[in-house]
Amino acid sequence: MGILKTIFIIFIVYYGFKFLSRLLFPFLMKKLINKVENNYYNQQNHTEDYDIEKGNVKVKFNKKNKTSHQPDEGEYVDFEEIE
Repeated sequence: MGILKTIFIIFIVYYGFKFLSRLLFPFLMKKLINKVENNYYNQQNHTEDYDIEKGNVKVKFNKKNKTSHQPDEGEYVDFEEIE
């Protein structure tokens, strides 16, 4: 009797999960897609720093502290090939 009860419980849990996932999956996907779309549109609205009609452009600089450990680009050294 214990084995039949266990198989029945596994059967009910499996098909219950299958049924609920068919109901909940589309809802959860719509919610996720709407969230991603809203984040995308909000990001697009915040990154537009120019006005096309007036021809104005705003430039933003990130102020990052340069540490002394980062090498500079250095100087250009002109050289000639010696044969």
